[in-house]
Amino acid sequence: MRFVDETRQRIEELHDSAYRFDALFVDFNSDGCPDVFVVSHSDWGATSRLWNNSCDGSATFRHIPASEAGYHVEGEPLVSGWVTRLDFNGDGRQDFWGRHGQALGARYRNGSAGAPGTVRFAAKEAGCEGYCAFGDITGRGELEVITNARQVFDMAGRQLRPGSGSPALQVVGDVTGDGWPDIVQPANGGYWRNEAGAMAWVAVPAFAGGRSMQMLLADFDNDGHLDLFHLDGPKFGNSTRGRLYRNNGAGGFVDVSAGSGLERIAASDYGNIIAADFDNDGFQDLLVSGISDSVRIFRNNADMTFSPSGATGFGPSAGRVSGAWQPGKPRADVADFDNDGRLDIVKTQFRDNAGLWRNTTDTGGRRWMKVRVRGGGGNSDGVGASVRWYRAGSDELVAHLPVLVGEQHPQTHLHTGLAGHGEIDLEVRFPSGGPVHRFAGVASNQEVIVYRNGCLLEGWMPGSGWPLSPPAGCGTGAP
Repeated sequence: MRFVDETRQRIEELHDSAYRFDALFVDFNSDGCPDVFVVSHSDWGATSRLWNNSCDGSATFRHIPASEAGYHVEGEPLVSGWVTRLDFNGDGRQDFWGRHGQALGARYRNGSAGAPGTVRFAAKEAGCEGYCAFGDITGRGELEVITNARQVFDMAGRQLRPGSGSPALQVVGDVTGDGWPDIVQPANGGYWRNEAGAMAWVAVPAFAGGRSMQMLLADFDNDGHLDLFHLDGPKFGNSTRGRLYRNNGAGGFVDVSAGSGLERIAASDYGNIIAADFDNDGFQDLLVSGISDSVRIFRNNADMTFSPSGATGFGPSAGRVSGAWQPGKPRADVADFDNDGRLDIVKTQFRDNAGLWRNTTDTGGRRWMKVRVRGGGGNSDGVGASVRWYRAGSDELVAHLPVLVGEQHPQTHLHTGLAGHGEIDLEVRFPSGGPVHRFAGVASNQEVIVYRNGCLLEGWMPGSGWPLSPPAGCGTGAP
């Protein structure tokens, strides 16, 4: 797989950040075009930078200062990295949530008004102490906060479920396939199964314990079940091993790390890991940032093994300039910024601050699809939904992705390859007891929006905004 550094020809004004600590694609202005956001650390976000995509087809980016957009406010609570992009209040506008290693983390509420294309944050609010995950655990139709002590809070800070078990980092997703998000804690040797809002502990003998740094859930073998990959190592250090677990479809996991090609990954705890289909074959590949201070891609061989793709050297996030060290931590994100049907990469980058890498992989004409899920209530992004692409007229899975949010930068606006399928059957299972909608014969090579009431909008194009509600008369069910 191949990528080309186009930072300097795409970004009009490069501004540095003091100790760049995170890089991600965002859509704070709600126009549907991926924008670039870099978060600074040593000054607690004071030199964070936002570049908006022109959204005119040129895929060029213009710097938007914090004084104009309000994405930095002095004082505690603090954001100094580890950013989650999400709509935490359900108004349809993308907010962001960060954390700080030694202080209360902050969340920024998006207050942009008017037509898509403008951005202005309305307020900075208290976020989490330490690491938090997100999902609709109770089935209220709202996005909720899950702490590493397994406490569940609503967005106003009211506790909905008490803590239980030993604190541990977690990843949230539906590993049992019943439509309810579970809380997976491999360091504790199992997961909390969500039984329609009630939590029950399930021990997984295959989980080896340890410290469990970065972790993600993805269906790597397209069998309809979410597998687990995580890096294991000391906090703020380097991983000593990678662990890959195949979901057996019966509530358990099998350790398939040996021979997977991932078992010896040594990556920084400051980095992140993302499942993404870079070659449009329908199988999720793996991006790991933090390897040798940069990014590495592992190609999915479609059999739960992975091969390193060394065709591109992504360069470091930090380095020495005129004898002085310019700090930065390796972080990355994925999106199709030029709308050519291939997932590109943004990363923290030495000298440029942001690194914008266009995917030039020869995909052999493979097809693709992007899906935006619109949930109801306070979960406008449909976090926890399961999106499945089937060979037309059959139950043969071509691809399967969950809608997730988190500081590892999982995909919320989904993009997958569909191999050679010109049309597919698209199925969206809304989370936490929500409806299931299946659409037959949907053409590939397009972006669609799916609403909770069963409305499917085809042929959506960036620049026209993300309608929060379906058009009148579209859909067959209740919202």
